[in-house]
Amino acid sequence: MTRPNTPEARQEALRHRLDAGEALSLSALSREFGVSPDSIRRDLKALESQGLARCIRGGALPPQPLARATLDRLPEMDHAALTAAALPLIADGMVVFMDGGTTIAALAAALPRLPGALIVTPAPAVALATLRRGTPTHLIGGRLSPSGAIAVGSDSTRALSRIAADLALLGVCGIDPGFGLSVGTATRPRSSAPCSTRPTAAPC
Repeated sequence: MTRPNTPEARQEALRHRLDAGEALSLSALSREFGVSPDSIRRDLKALESQGLARCIRGGALPPQPLARATLDRLPEMDHAALTAAALPLIADGMVVFMDGGTTIAALAAALPRLPGALIVTPAPAVALATLRRGTPTHLIGGRLSPSGAIAVGSDSTRALSRIAADLALLGVCGIDPGFGLSVGTATRPRSSAPCSTRPTAAPC
């Protein structure tokens, strides 16, 4: 059987292996396909950009499954208290940044119609919720994180750097008096929020 040596054919073959849960070795793939390690590295980066792989030193791993927090934890969590506390902070006419996470998604669904406001978010679920309410919404683009279903990476960082918000509502995974805020992925701290006069955190 002829080895596929076009980038498209190699990436298709590698995608099938990742779908099967296989870890990929850069050096082994280079020998198998008879191409340079740089060619394989580009293949793996292309797959990672599509959310189909996680590049690591020396190869790649299958992508992490979507976190349950993104998919189906919302109905089982009680967000009433947090939503009630956050709603008075939001007024028509404001530019409000809303991060991702189940708490922020619940808040977005509870917002009244704010025709004079602008909601900015990297989370498609949040954007859809505010759009359904008839509130002007700007969705930040970028690569969607499998662990949180929010846009991450350099594209979202650049977009957020150009936004000045009146209020930033951040979804965080932990709050500690000494350490501060923590999130679930290393790509989020730099791109989680624009400049805001009132950053506010809510557990996700």
